[in-house]
Amino acid sequence: MSSFSQDSPLVGHKSQMQLLERMSASNHSPHALLFSGPESIGKRLAAISFCAELLSPSPGAEAAPIPRSAAMSQVWSNSFPDFHFVAKAADARDISVESLRSLCDDLMLKPYYGAKRAAVIDDAHRMSLASANALLKTLEEPPPETHIILVTHAPHRLPPTVVSRCQQVHFGSLSTEEINQILSALLKQCGLPAALLRELTPLCDGSLSALQLSAHIDRATSEPEDSDELAEHIKNLTQQIKSLRKQLRALNSEKPAASTVVRTCQSLFGSKEQLPLARTVARQEVRNRLLAGPSEAKANALIRFLEAERLIDTRSAQAELQLSAAMIQAYCS
Repeated sequence: MSSFSQDSPLVGHKSQMQLLERMSASNHSPHALLFSGPESIGKRLAAISFCAELLSPSPGAEAAPIPRSAAMSQVWSNSFPDFHFVAKAADARDISVESLRSLCDDLMLKPYYGAKRAAVIDDAHRMSLASANALLKTLEEPPPETHIILVTHAPHRLPPTVVSRCQQVHFGSLSTEEINQILSALLKQCGLPAALLRELTPLCDGSLSALQLSAHIDRATSEPEDSDELAEHIKNLTQQIKSLRKQLRALNSEKPAASTVVRTCQSLFGSKEQLPLARTVARQEVRNRLLAGPSEAKANALIRFLEAERLIDTRSAQAELQLSAAMIQAYCS
C-alpha cells in the first residue's frame, strides 16, 4: 500500500485504503463510488487520496506530462485541472444544481493531463433533487476514464437511482489511538499544548464531529483555513465543555427536582449550535454515572436515556424536548 501510505494524510481505515489501492492498480476503478460512514472520520480525505492516486503518473513513469509529486501536490491544493471538488456553499442549504451542471460539463471535456478526470462531491446527501437529477445522466453514461466519488454520512438521504449506480465503500469509526494521533497533529499545528488531549479525546467517541472543526477546515484541501482561528475555537470549546460538565454534575444528587433538570436541559440543549456538543457531553456523563455503580433502578433509567439519545434526530425541531424528556426520566426516576 505504498502510494497511499506515503502520500495521504489519512489516519486509519487500512482495509478501505487497501481496497482502493487495488482498484487503482488494476486500472479498472469504478466510474462512481459512494464513500459512507460516520461524520468526521476521514471519508473526504480518503476520496481526495484516491483521486490523487488515479490522476498522478505511476512512480517512475517515463514521458509523464507532469511529475508525480507535482500532480499529487496540485490535487491536494485543489489546483489540478483534471480534479474537481464540489460542496455546499457555506451560506446555502443545498448543493446547487448549477454547480452539478457545471461539474458534468467539465467532466465531458478532454483531460488536460493524461487520460483521466476525477471529482469528489462532499456531503452528497445535501444535493437537492434537481442537483441529483443533473448528476444522474453522467452516472448512467459516464465519459471514458471519469471517476466520481460521492462522500456522505447519510446515504439514506440520497435518491435510490443515484445510490444504485455507485459502488459503495463503507468507513467505520476511528479508534482512540487514531483520534489521539489526529488531534495531536492538529494541536501541534495550532501551537496548543498536548495536554488538551485529555479534554478532547473522550468526546470523540470514534469521530471528530463533536469538536465542530468543519467550519475551520478547508473542505477541498483538508487544511485549517486559519490556524489562529482554529486555535481560538479549540480553546473556547474546552471552556464550553467544562461549563457543560459542571451543569450536568449539578444533577448528580440522588433525585434532583424536575424543575432543576428542566432548567439544565434548556441551558444544555436550547442552542442549535451547541446541541451536538451538549449531547456528547451528556452521553459521556451518563456513562460515567453508570460506571460509578448506581442502584439497579437508577442504572436502568440511565441506560434508557442512552438508548433514547441515540435515536433522537438532531435535525428534528423536537430534539430539545425529546432530550429533556429523556433526561428528566433518567435523573428524576
